Amino acid sequence: MTARKDHALKLLENPDEHIGVLGTASADGRPNIAYISSTRVMDDGSIVVGLGNNQSLANLEENPHGVYFVIEGFPVTFKTPGYRIYLEARAIEREGPVLDATRTFIAEEFDPNAAKMTVASVTFDVTAIRPMIEMPAPSEE
Repeated sequence: MTARKDHALKLLENPDEHIGVLGTASADGRPNIAYISSTRVMDDGSIVVGLGNNQSLANLEENPHGVYFVIEGFPVTFKTPGYRIYLEARAIEREGPVLDATRTFIAEEFDPNAAKMTVASVTFDVTAIRPMIEMPAPSEE
């Protein structure tokens, strides 16, 4: 695992130390963003997120691509480390052991009421990771 990927995924394992936003788009390109902190990084490097019956889930059912924007620490400045983690949904599960584990995780780590509202567990493959801010290389004149 590259240092960038390793650091980006470690951020997801510490919900109290990062802010995360999931960006999705419908099949016809209508965008949506949602604050998401209930991410789990699996041993194979995939990311699992629990979702309620919301626009993010509807979009992912039409279009499996998304991006998770994660920023480390507070307060946020232009020097705050952060990443854009590009994702592709591998599975959307509305029942079964993955959803059960996701609900348990959300109930234990965040809020039992949020776990009750979770209707699907989405497993994503990471397709790319880019830094929050990419500065162009200085041009040589």
